[in-house]
Amino acid sequence: MLLISVKDGMKERPSQETWPSGYEGNGYCWEGHITQLLEQLDPELLDHIEFDPEAGAFFAYADSKASMERFVNLLSPIFSDLTKLATYVEAADRDRVDD
Repeated sequence: MLLISVKDGMKERPSQETWPSGYEGNGYCWEGHITQLLEQLDPELLDHIEFDPEAGAFFAYADSKASMERFVNLLSPIFSDLTKLATYVEAADRDRVDD
């Protein structure tokens, strides 16, 4: 398995004032958001990624290099654009996000 990790947030992290919907942004929160993103954009990929969230980090394990590349290539454009990310976060089903 190949490890993909985000520890203690992103390169550019939104402030509490700008973060949509008041989410904490911990690893469990990201698991809920990323699961919902993948369900919309590439549901088949969920069969190839295993999540391991923590309070201060988000880890995902891919079953192959191809799956890891799909995961990174799909999510990188969203996570590198805070406006785009906010759109997805605001549309998320809050009951499915452990925050």
